Amino acid sequence: EASVEEIYGRWINTAYDENFGFFGKMVVKKDKIHLYSTFNSPEYSYSGEQGPYIITDSWVDRKGNSWYKVQWGAETINGINYELWKISNFFTTLELASRAFEYPTEIDTNSYRVTYRIYYRQKDI
Repeated sequence: EASVEEIYGRWINTAYDENFGFFGKMVVKKDKIHLYSTFNSPEYSYSGEQGPYIITDSWVDRKGNSWYKVQWGAETINGINYELWKISNFFTTLELASRAFEYPTEIDTNSYRVTYRIYYRQKDI
């Protein structure tokens, strides 16, 4: 079983896609996830608490990466997000795949059915 403390902290997504335009920060605390998102136009920016979240399963693979099945957002308009998180063996990157109705079975960067994000741990100052 993976250690839940690995997910706590600030994670930054610096990816920018001209068609979608996303930059975001995700702060994971013991009880909630706080999201800050900026899209390609200011009126679509978002900041808000999400949660509470639930880790329904966790494990460590042979390479030392930590995996989590995370469920959150039950109180939002969009309903529950089912996410598969992978934290690198050096705890510096968090990759996630998200679906609306069930957990993704893998981290897939090219599926139209799955939302993919990669975040980098931001050191606390």
